[in-house]
Amino acid sequence: MTTAAGAGAGSRVRRVVADDGTGLHCEVFGAGRDDAPPLLLVQGGVSEAGATRQLADRLAQRFRVISYDRRGLSRSDARVPPAGISLWRHAADAAAVVTAVAARPAVVLGSSIGALIGLHLAVAHPDVVSTVIAHEPPMSTVIGDPEREAGLDRVAAAARHDVFAAVAEMGALIGGDR
Repeated sequence: MTTAAGAGAGSRVRRVVADDGTGLHCEVFGAGRDDAPPLLLVQGGVSEAGATRQLADRLAQRFRVISYDRRGLSRSDARVPPAGISLWRHAADAAAVVTAVAARPAVVLGSSIGALIGLHLAVAHPDVVSTVIAHEPPMSTVIGDPEREAGLDRVAAAARHDVFAAVAEMGALIGGDR
C-alpha cells in the first residue's frame, strides 16, 4: 500500500482488482485495536471514499477502516455494462476489497444504496462479512425481489448521467411521485 495525495491524513491508498479485472480505488485508515474487526464503509448515492473521510478518521481510532470508490465512480475504473451495474456486481467488488485488505471478516457499514450493497454482500459472500449495519436502505421489501432490484439498477444507471433523474427514479421506486 502507498499513500497518495488527496487520500487524507493517516490513510493508505491501494488499488484492488475485482474478479473481472476492474480496478477499484481503496483507502485504509488506522490499524484499530487488535481485537477489533475491520470496518468497511460503503457510501450511498454517487459518493466515493472521500465522502466519509471524517467518519473514517474518527473510527480509525478503534477500527481498521476500509473505504473505496465503487465501480464507475471517481478513481475506480468505469467498466459499466449497458444494462448498468447490478447490486450483486457491487457486492462482488466489495468482497474483493475486503479479501484484498483484511485478514478476517469485516463489519460492513452502508448507507442508502451502500446499505443494499452490504446486505447483498452478506448474502453472496458471507465469508467476508461478520456484521452488516444497514443505514437507511432504500427498500420496502426483503432482498430477492427481482423487479425492485432492477429498479435500483435503473437508479444507479441514471445517477451516472443525471442525478435529478436518479432521484426521480428512486422516488417512483419507493412509491413517491415523480
